Amino acid sequence: MDPLSILSVTCNSLQLVEAAWKLFFNATEIYRSAQGASEGNKMFQDAAARISQLNRAMVDNDDLPEAIRAIAKESHEVSDELLALLKDLTVAEGTKHRKLESFTIAMKESRPGHKGKLSGLIGKLRNLQQEVMAQIQFLILYDPWTP
Repeated sequence: MDPLSILSVTCNSLQLVEAAWKLFFNATEIYRSAQGASEGNKMFQDAAARISQLNRAMVDNDDLPEAIRAIAKESHEVSDELLALLKDLTVAEGTKHRKLESFTIAMKESRPGHKGKLSGLIGKLRNLQQEVMAQIQFLILYDPWTP
């Protein structure tokens, strides 16, 4: 075997070992977690739940302008979609085969499609947050009731 082929096989083997190590580490983190999710996903779940609750209150508030309520409604829908995606990445309480379920979830988390969906939803929420902030700034600056 020529040296270049040996180097190529070695690099591919190391990539495989690295991927297996990351998968094992993530599965172990999920398995040991009291919530049944990785730290990152638990943080996103908590944030999405708070955002959803806040947006629900904004949608139900008739004193807010319609533009802000529309953005809040869209943000509420996106945060609910994010919560559903993250719930799919959580080991259900009382699962009989917790180790296997943790490994399965770690595999799901490592898929590029799942990461892309998660990043996309988080990006949408950020954009909607910026829209709400711009609307509020406009209201503060151009409030017709302020002398």
